[in-house]
Amino acid sequence: MAGAYPPSGESGMRLIAAIFTLVALTTGADAREGVADLRWSEPASEGSAVLLMVRNAEGDAILSVRESVEVGATQIGIEVPPLTRQASTVQAGLVVDGRVIAQSLPKNVSARETDLRLELRSLLAVGFDDHWICEDVGQSVRLNRSEDAVHLRNAGPSLMLARDAEKSDLYTGPDGSRILFHGNTAGITLASQELGLCHPKLFAPIVPLQIMALDGAWSVELGLERATLILPGLDDETIAATGLHVRSARDGLIRVTAPSLTITLRDERCMTQDAIVPYPFSAALKLDPDAQSTPGCAGNPLDLLAGASWQVQSIYGQPLSLPTPMLTLQVSGSEISGRTPCNRYVGTATVIEGRLAFSELGATRLACPAEQRNIELRFLDALEIATGFDLWRNGGLSLRAGPVAVLTATRE
Repeated sequence: MAGAYPPSGESGMRLIAAIFTLVALTTGADAREGVADLRWSEPASEGSAVLLMVRNAEGDAILSVRESVEVGATQIGIEVPPLTRQASTVQAGLVVDGRVIAQSLPKNVSARETDLRLELRSLLAVGFDDHWICEDVGQSVRLNRSEDAVHLRNAGPSLMLARDAEKSDLYTGPDGSRILFHGNTAGITLASQELGLCHPKLFAPIVPLQIMALDGAWSVELGLERATLILPGLDDETIAATGLHVRSARDGLIRVTAPSLTITLRDERCMTQDAIVPYPFSAALKLDPDAQSTPGCAGNPLDLLAGASWQVQSIYGQPLSLPTPMLTLQVSGSEISGRTPCNRYVGTATVIEGRLAFSELGATRLACPAEQRNIELRFLDALEIATGFDLWRNGGLSLRAGPVAVLTATRE
């Protein structure tokens, strides 16, 4: 791409020797059965169940355990099968009538761990939609369920299904799509695909959450115990959890209310004035019921990069020659990892004041043919100089150094 020149040599990054162990796909010899101790505050109602999910490093569920809960219970111990060495995190939630009403933060886990204690909190279950998994076809969907309709979102456009006049748990669409709810399960049929029996699934908690004005004039740090308000012309104000209300009607909006403000969050990407990365959510702040809303953004931009690995397609505007060398980027929280043509690498990702940075890059030093070694160095240099990113409508990614794209990628 015009105006973009790759740095030469190895001075662009500090190569740190790192040792990578191949991940075993079978249970390790030291893995044992264990018990998960799950606790929550409000007594369970009729039809409640707990869900425990174990995920791998890419966020894919490799184990799900569901168990019914007695009415009035506030804790339960459930047996956990031996974990494989793929296990990376474990998370648990309380499900009622197809909705996750409390869940835990994801906790790092290993095959050697046998006993877990997880605290389920309602604030961690705040979300824009209900998340469901249709295990027969391995497909996830998101549902906004109201009294009269369900809005379904998957890979395509949002689909609205109306509630049946005679069967209150049945929702149908004009194209023949239908959803039949039954407690904590649902049978979902789309016009083009039978999804089969689906179950609620856990999701990445939105809280803790940082919210900021488009022009940087105010910000709100929403935590599990309190919220800190930084408002123009006023001293910082801290609101304890008892004075803070977060409502999640699963209607595509999240509402945060306190005596001095109201914040509405929408599940749509947003850019502040000075940022060169998108934020996951848009926000609107009201300091007075009669005042006009002030727009803002919310969330962690790195969450938009998390999930399945990115497969690099071009570096510095030059498409990779076929057969394409294997170049991947995996983002998980503040950590990155992936493959180059001959090696593996790790590093750290941060977003500070709206600017992206990849740092502390370290890679193995296996022998590599000159051409592939050059591609590898160009890739790692591109990561080091990237300061922002764009996400395309077709799901692609561009890493940018200022206004110039230095790397493009698509999901694997």
